[in-house]
Amino acid sequence: MSKLAPNANLIGQILFLLILAVVAFTITLRVKKLIKALQKGQAENRLDELGKRVMLFIKGVLLQDRLWRNPLPGLAHFLTFWGFIIIQFGLIQFIFYGLTGLSIPFLNSRPFALALDAMLVLVLLSLIYFAYRRLIIRPAQLTTTKDAWIILSLITGVVVTLLLAEAFAWRALPNAENGYPLIGRRLAEVLIPTSKSWPNPNEAPRDVRDLAQVLWTVTWWVHVLIVMTFATYLPSSKHLHLLSSPFTTFFQNIKPKGALSKVENIEELEHYGANKIEDFTWKDLLDTYACTECGRCTAVCPAHQTGKPLNPKKIVIDLKTTLFAQSGLSMVGHTVGEQEITSQATTTTAAILETAHNLPPLVGGMITSAELWACTTCRACMTECPVYIEHVPKIVEMRRYLVMEESEFPKEIIPIFNHLERNGNPWPQRNAERGDWTTKLPFEVKVLAEAEAGQEIDVLFWTGCMPSFDARNKKIAERLAMILEEAGLNWGILGPEESCTGDPARRAGNEYLYQMLAQQNIEVLNGYQESVKLKKIVTVCPHCFNTLKNEYPQLGGNYEVIHHTQLIAELIEEGRIKVVPEIEATKVTFHDPCYLGRYNDIYDAPRFILNSLGSGMKKIEFVEMPRHRTKSFCCGGGGGRAWMEETTGKRINQTRIQEAADTGAEIVAAACPFCITMFEDGIKGKGLEEKMRVLDVTELIQLQSSQKTEPNL
Repeated sequence: MSKLAPNANLIGQILFLLILAVVAFTITLRVKKLIKALQKGQAENRLDELGKRVMLFIKGVLLQDRLWRNPLPGLAHFLTFWGFIIIQFGLIQFIFYGLTGLSIPFLNSRPFALALDAMLVLVLLSLIYFAYRRLIIRPAQLTTTKDAWIILSLITGVVVTLLLAEAFAWRALPNAENGYPLIGRRLAEVLIPTSKSWPNPNEAPRDVRDLAQVLWTVTWWVHVLIVMTFATYLPSSKHLHLLSSPFTTFFQNIKPKGALSKVENIEELEHYGANKIEDFTWKDLLDTYACTECGRCTAVCPAHQTGKPLNPKKIVIDLKTTLFAQSGLSMVGHTVGEQEITSQATTTTAAILETAHNLPPLVGGMITSAELWACTTCRACMTECPVYIEHVPKIVEMRRYLVMEESEFPKEIIPIFNHLERNGNPWPQRNAERGDWTTKLPFEVKVLAEAEAGQEIDVLFWTGCMPSFDARNKKIAERLAMILEEAGLNWGILGPEESCTGDPARRAGNEYLYQMLAQQNIEVLNGYQESVKLKKIVTVCPHCFNTLKNEYPQLGGNYEVIHHTQLIAELIEEGRIKVVPEIEATKVTFHDPCYLGRYNDIYDAPRFILNSLGSGMKKIEFVEMPRHRTKSFCCGGGGGRAWMEETTGKRINQTRIQEAADTGAEIVAAACPFCITMFEDGIKGKGLEEKMRVLDVTELIQLQSSQKTEPNL
């Protein structure tokens, strides 16, 4: 044992072990309480497909892929994360050598010493950037509390004291087995400059080494105490996410993104949805631990960005506040509304539980109905969240409670529910009229009910409610029908046997009505899978596409479902349809529908179609809006919002249309009937009727068989 090790004495070792024992006991006690609080939640299997989860963990935690969506903060977090990991290995060597005078071979090597010093500098630069961002940039969505400054200060203390300890160790042991701390050595030469009277520049005289030894011992203890303070403070602060986010990443949903949870045995239940902590799953509760309060979810929320009351970050924090209060868990550095919680850090469990009794109800109190109904279910919040918090399912669960248990919902959707139940569509029109749109076509459309048994049907065109009944969107159904006919496909429709997929009802919280509609459709489709050997279903509506593909399997409906942009792209690529090049030169932009893009990752097919028009880029100019693909801005029509009034703030559809207009585009191409309806209203609202139009991608395709007709453009 080296006699020069800073605390290689019995008293120092005993004191260190006592401190370590206290810290370990404190952390263990806190973690046990946190785990016990999670047990309030409903059971849910998140241990399926472990191999896939490991790969997602590597991407989400080790590579931090979500953080790179905002490059500069992402880089700073990435460096801090890996710096934190490497520093922990340095800490092991630091403590072990300080107590024993013995070195751990790899951790005392020159390569590791260089890596450690490099990361210490990079972490310091990242901390400076974080401070600058909070003091100067001050993004509106970012919550900055005293707790944030405490954490930044503690991390800075860890880095600085480690560098100082390196520096003083170098002067105390200039040629010892302590690796090659490059930065530490340079710092030592600044703090204790080399004198000309020294035997050589790398070895100080005895009195200087004795002073360095004392300073090394002091910084060793200061470093250890800061590390122990950080470890003790962390599980009680909002930076609990440093410990919990790896778990939320590993346990993220790996089922289809567009599938909400099924309510089992719905007719036998006495309670629906979620209005209290115990109604949520343990993963929902774990999500509250992982929230960094970075505000990325809020920054991309179309409702919040247009002045609506919804704030996805607040939803999660409200759940956490209620959970912690009811579980007797102290909270430090959290906010409720605009007020920071700091006083609960030292209060007793009884006092915290008393606070829980004084909190307003979770749904209708902490989280208002207006917040829940403002959501378009666009999934932007979930796509942006760096720790994989699942906001939308929580909101829908609370809507389920409001609708099915409290019968509390916007008055505008009362007739929608009634029409869906009575007519199988959201309007007062009889479902028997569902196939009437085909009467204007120059050819007869096959209805599956009239098909011969055993006949093979290549494609079932699931028309959907808007293209069946809405005058504007009937044009899309007609155009797709012409494309299917041009390609020579054996296709047909269900006609009056088709009902609404139930998507508007499900997203609006009426799970019972959704299951009723879905089971009716599944019975019809399963019958035709047998009788006419149905191969594939194509839809023009991303909402129908998502429900048929991702949600019907929950009820026994398993089909091959594609979106019409995918089918058209395949037909063009295979040469089964030829796009006539005589298309008027114009500038076109494309809007990514939420349920096509973020929910189902279909981005390339519609762009392939647009870039095929007019012999590639020669005839049209295709421009992207600033927010496109995964960052696309919602049209405002999802989650049942298409039928609700928008009376607060700016209109979401007008905000998006203005973004399209700013590109100089004359045409907004879309691939969703909801988006088309919302954007046509937005164009009128902005007074842009003379400058731009919105068209489905099918309406931009001029087929060989229709050359004599006037093109849509």
